[in-house]
Amino acid sequence: MTEEQEAPRLHSRGYVDRVPLDVIAEQHQGVHALLIRWGLWSGSRGSASLASVEVFSTGKGGTPASTAPMSADPQIMAVERAVLRMPTQHRFTVRMLYVQRLTVLSICKAVHLRYEGWPQWIFMARCMVVNLMRRG
Repeated sequence: MTEEQEAPRLHSRGYVDRVPLDVIAEQHQGVHALLIRWGLWSGSRGSASLASVEVFSTGKGGTPASTAPMSADPQIMAVERAVLRMPTQHRFTVRMLYVQRLTVLSICKAVHLRYEGWPQWIFMARCMVVNLMRRG
């Protein structure tokens, strides 16, 4: 008598592990690499808040806009402008993933997202970055 393998139950670790978190769509390999570089640059700037360049424009940071540290790479600045124009939840998601390097589970809890919906959510966020970079 052969036993059939039971599918993972909803409360088991097997169900959670089936979500492909580390798979990046082929068309997003380039923007993913740019976002990693942008995250390293943005994280090294020392800003403690989730706001990046917007702190310098609103005056909350105490630094005049003319002295805001800028990247030497125009692609990084294009990513920065694109991220600033994203909707709030997507912007927070991108910053938490690439700048703060939080886990996917932590990000899902912070933006009130189901864990199973992560692949579609981050795919959509990367698409927004690509589209906003094209718009200039």
